[in-house]
Amino acid sequence: MKRLLFLSYYFPPMGGGGVQRVAKFCKYLPGFGYHVAVVTARSEYYDHSDDQSLNREVKDIPRYEIEFPATNTYLNKIVHSDLGRFLNWHQKNWIGAAKKVGEIAILNEQPDLICASVSPYPMASVAEFLSKKYQIPWVLDMRDPWALDPINVYASKIHYFR
Repeated sequence: MKRLLFLSYYFPPMGGGGVQRVAKFCKYLPGFGYHVAVVTARSEYYDHSDDQSLNREVKDIPRYEIEFPATNTYLNKIVHSDLGRFLNWHQKNWIGAAKKVGEIAILNEQPDLICASVSPYPMASVAEFLSKKYQIPWVLDMRDPWALDPINVYASKIHYFR
């Protein structure tokens, strides 16, 4: 049986289109001979709707949850402010935490392949890091990139134009 590690910020119990895509991969790939595990954000960080019916479909999939380092309310306000967005503080914190959780998942799951589902786009840098460190190939799952506002990919218009 091949082993796949999915890196996806969006995963049940969160609801939404991007969530359904990854969840269905995780639901159906075992039928094609894949053991699947997922690195995702902890559910209490979600500011989206819950989809418990979708969550039930993937309840047996091993999950490795990313804890964001900035839990202090004042620090969170700074990280999510215009200045924090301009300096990419949220993404830098999130990337570091995702790399650590990804390493734990790799040691436990011993995957043959890493699949990074984006957006958020920094997930690709996490996959690249893990791939290089552990010599595991990775693929990129681009969920509807044409539908995204390109300024959301960048911290500010200055970053976009640069």
